[in-house]
Amino acid sequence: MGLLKKRSVLPIGIHIAGDMTHMVQLEQTNGAFHLVAQVSQPHPKAAVEGPAQQPEDPAQWNEAAREFIKHAVRTSGFRGTNAVCCLPSNQLAIQHVRLPSLAPEDVAKSLSWELQGKLTFNPKDAIIRHLIAGTVLENNETKTDVIALAVRRAIVEKHTRMMTRAGVRVCGLGVEACAMSVPFSIIEEREAAQAPVPRAVMIFNLGATESHAAIIRGDSLVFVKDIAMGGRDLSPALQPPQGDSKEPPEPTADTGDTNIVGALVEEIESCIRYHASISRGARVDKVLLVGSSALDAEVSGALSQHLGLPVEAGDPLAITKGPGFGKDVKEDQLAGQIRPELAVAVGLSLYGMQ
Repeated sequence: MGLLKKRSVLPIGIHIAGDMTHMVQLEQTNGAFHLVAQVSQPHPKAAVEGPAQQPEDPAQWNEAAREFIKHAVRTSGFRGTNAVCCLPSNQLAIQHVRLPSLAPEDVAKSLSWELQGKLTFNPKDAIIRHLIAGTVLENNETKTDVIALAVRRAIVEKHTRMMTRAGVRVCGLGVEACAMSVPFSIIEEREAAQAPVPRAVMIFNLGATESHAAIIRGDSLVFVKDIAMGGRDLSPALQPPQGDSKEPPEPTADTGDTNIVGALVEEIESCIRYHASISRGARVDKVLLVGSSALDAEVSGALSQHLGLPVEAGDPLAITKGPGFGKDVKEDQLAGQIRPELAVAVGLSLYGMQ
């Protein structure tokens, strides 16, 4: 008689991004991960006019996404209706707060007071969660660096109602900057067994209209930040000159394109500097790009050149590949492909292990 397999179907991860809606469901069997189902659909305007156009009203995205989710749950091979959904990043506040050394149970109590005046809403009306990023020496005093995530309670309730109308049972909510790091944290944790010191990796979600940065050290998330700049802002700055002439173009008035690239690089460098400040100068070893613009070779090349670091497209479905990670993904779904735009949805599904 064969041994019984310990199998757990994880929730559906649902990510309504700036240009697409993504749904991913994973299964865990004896510690290995397998893909159950995956579907994606562009928002209506992005599908018709392409990513170079400005996105339509997000309220219309939500209606289209709701109908897509309702149909996909019934017809695309998902098991059950449990789902972990992503809160809108434009409604989320992320604050790095430094507190005196406190017991874990006292950190949460201190945050509501500490965030007074730092949010655009009253912390008393918010749901606040936090992560301990590390410790830092400040004015000869050891302090705890805390990542506070706050969202108005009314937004959580509204989003939950929307997803319920889409035919899913919301068993959890996540945020992009944290969820996208989960699959890579699992990969790094397993690879860390072969390395004397865990390496630091930046996960950078270069979405269509906004970006999110996270830094993981081994399996620990130590930094997150939202950035109001995306691939659509970068693309014009990286386009080659038009026409057949091989002569360099005539100088023109500054359109701001160079400044856009420089601003994004400065944002990334500021994240790296902050990480060094809370990790005794430890450097970031590489940058993994995820999101809808991650496979753009010109974007990754330009960032690598400016940052002086390896910049690669991250594959969140690597957790389903190779020794110890389960079988490869289904041949009729994503086989042989890197799908960096699925990072958040994969991470949301993986939240089901917690």
